[in-house]
Amino acid sequence: MHHPGPPRVLAVGETQELAPRDPDPDGTYSWHVAEAPERSAVSFGDDPVESFTPDRPGVYTVALDAPDGRHELTLRVFPSEMAVAAGGGASGQSGRSGMSGPGESGVSGKSGSGLGSAREDPVSGGGRPRLTLTGERAGDEVVLTAHAQTAPNGDEEDESLDVEFYVDDRDELTEYEVDGRELHIPLDVLDAPVRIHAVAFGTQYSVPDTVRVHSGGDVELLNEPPEWGKEMTLYEIYVRGYIDPDEGQSTFDAIAENLDHIQRLGINTLWLTPVLQNDDFDHGYNTTDFFSIADDLGGEEAFRNFVQEVHDRDMRILFDLVLNHSARDHEFFQKAVEGHEKYIEWYDWQDRENRQPETYFDWPYIANFNYRNLEVRRHLLDAVEKWADLVDGFRCDMAWAVPKPFWQEVRSVVKDHDSEFLLMDETIPYVADFHNLCFDIHFDAGLYFDLIQIGGGEKPAEQLYQSLENRYRIGFPNHAGFLTYIENHDEDRYVETPGRHAVEAAATASLTLPGAPMIYAGQEIGEHWGRGKIHWDDADEDLLAFYQQLGRVREEFDALGYRADFEEVQVESTSENVVAYARENDDERVVVVLNFGHEPEEVGLSGERIQATDRLSGENVAAEEGVYVENAVILPAERTVAPDRLGGESVAAGGGVSVDKAASLPTAELESRTGAFEYSIPNEDAIQDGMEGYMQAYKIWMDAAAEMYERASDAVQGEDVEPEAFRDIWLRSANEAFSGVMSTSGLAATNGQLVEQIREMQQEIDEMTQDWLAQIGMATRDDVGEIGQRISELERRQRTVEDELDRLIDTVENQ
Repeated sequence: MHHPGPPRVLAVGETQELAPRDPDPDGTYSWHVAEAPERSAVSFGDDPVESFTPDRPGVYTVALDAPDGRHELTLRVFPSEMAVAAGGGASGQSGRSGMSGPGESGVSGKSGSGLGSAREDPVSGGGRPRLTLTGERAGDEVVLTAHAQTAPNGDEEDESLDVEFYVDDRDELTEYEVDGRELHIPLDVLDAPVRIHAVAFGTQYSVPDTVRVHSGGDVELLNEPPEWGKEMTLYEIYVRGYIDPDEGQSTFDAIAENLDHIQRLGINTLWLTPVLQNDDFDHGYNTTDFFSIADDLGGEEAFRNFVQEVHDRDMRILFDLVLNHSARDHEFFQKAVEGHEKYIEWYDWQDRENRQPETYFDWPYIANFNYRNLEVRRHLLDAVEKWADLVDGFRCDMAWAVPKPFWQEVRSVVKDHDSEFLLMDETIPYVADFHNLCFDIHFDAGLYFDLIQIGGGEKPAEQLYQSLENRYRIGFPNHAGFLTYIENHDEDRYVETPGRHAVEAAATASLTLPGAPMIYAGQEIGEHWGRGKIHWDDADEDLLAFYQQLGRVREEFDALGYRADFEEVQVESTSENVVAYARENDDERVVVVLNFGHEPEEVGLSGERIQATDRLSGENVAAEEGVYVENAVILPAERTVAPDRLGGESVAAGGGVSVDKAASLPTAELESRTGAFEYSIPNEDAIQDGMEGYMQAYKIWMDAAAEMYERASDAVQGEDVEPEAFRDIWLRSANEAFSGVMSTSGLAATNGQLVEQIREMQQEIDEMTQDWLAQIGMATRDDVGEIGQRISELERRQRTVEDELDRLIDTVENQ
């Protein structure tokens, strides 16, 4: 089908590309304007790929006459004053030197491997609104809801935003009703899947969001990353230089022998720099054959064997996809230089007569493709299809330089092949409009540059909060995924800039902030060279051990993962190099404290009730004024609820934080303390023994609570209660009751104190059971007696808990 794809959203004066999909280079295609606002003079030429630049706001319909018939496309055009600011720009055009697109000031590109670095803050102005589209079956209809939000800290109110819905031009929907921010679809008109698009707008327009409604009423969120991508921990391998193969061994075989090392870092996904035939530069970004694996790496059979080895370990692999250009050594460019007219049309030319191709940053070994040529598009789409059959995702090089509609077609191709296929873009600075039906995960270059400047003392550590907020000010929706990193092959090593002192803090940030973290091979051993050979014999063993432990801690706590909420934590410190934040899910809360300075700091955590043993070092970090932080600590903490101070609702979102107008989320609303502890600290052995006993008692207590919840929940099936709310009440009651018994002397309990506390806890169990039952009664809006038939089971479980605690007491007393 040659239909050009989803509806378009833009403003007067902005430009988007129009092109047929699944192009037949021998086919005939023509465009014309079917409907336009009054006084519009927009028209098209005779080319199969056209540029659309509207001159009047309103709704346009353009028609494509193609070999398989006529296709119509809707374009919603807003007034010119609503055009997207340059910092968060949309990109629909093929990138040629001097053309519009992401800003090029301050870049530091390296030959053939991406844009490099836009050093300036990418956010300007008031920011764009954001929209997330959700849906559910409700009786005999499907209800879609557009959740529209203004930019964080902006002047607009959420209620001031308008929302519009559009049915995809490729789909049929005979009946629906729009009611404010809801769209209602009767089930009996859903004969086939239907795609629905929505856009929010105020002073600017949002990135659209899209869902697919299936005939049974299921709603598919098309812009969510695949499930495995939400749990991705990535390892970038600079293929030529990672490890020297033995004689007769392929590079892929040599890398495979190091997979144990990689997995010990907590890695589950590999990104390989380009592996296709190239012009012999070690980076591989100058491709000479898009369908063949490089001979010097071992060829296609060796690559397929390597991919199988990776998959056998339940790991995934990303293929570096370079579609902006070819090498000048490519056969087709050489034919163009020789005067072959067909291949002259394959490339953009700075000087056509003298065969000087368009490039970026004067890179001398590449030539930009001409995306107005259907043969180019067909050739590259065929390459995409070949490699999508083998790997799990693409890292898309220089994504900003390729037309957005082409990326949307690539997404359609790979997702039709495998709905769990992942697409990750390199757009620096990032482009919010590359999210809708384009990419699942985006390079967070803003966070990267902030971490560099924080480590170098150029910005305070609290700039991390602004980094996360900038994602949403620029217009990314709450459900967008981001790649967090401190090194890659285009940048200097962090140990070099800003230096060794800040590495642990920066690495911990990249692996514990919302996003999909990445380690660049060699980073874990303190490698100083950004590209080329890794000096494994000169490894910083202490740093390696740190990264391995950091990976273990990230795997231990789900609260450090994609779905967990993010919350700023107030610190009491005289140093600007210190920052803290919490990650929290339904089951656990973890506080991360970072120190980017050269000297250790004592940091107070007002309002937090934490455990004093740092999960990274295994040491007790309690200090008189709070906690002792040399570079980074990760501390389990007591769960709390983080409501928005304005709206009273949680504003955290899976994979990040839904940032509204409030300047920040509140810190945990628990007992306020100056520092983390208010008691004397006994000797280290007593602390460790007490800690172990405490954690055993807590696990037994919460395991009992979880089992009793499962049993009691059977009794309230069919009651008027939200299951998640019921579960939250239940487990919160258990957690608070445990803390009430155990917090008198906190984590620094001696053995004797622990025994006494456990005795007290035994006495509390009976009262706790009744409290749980009372909570059930509240949750179901009914009397406790209505589930009395479950009391005997609860009592049996109580006796089990008591037996376990007796055993624990005996163990502690005999130490």
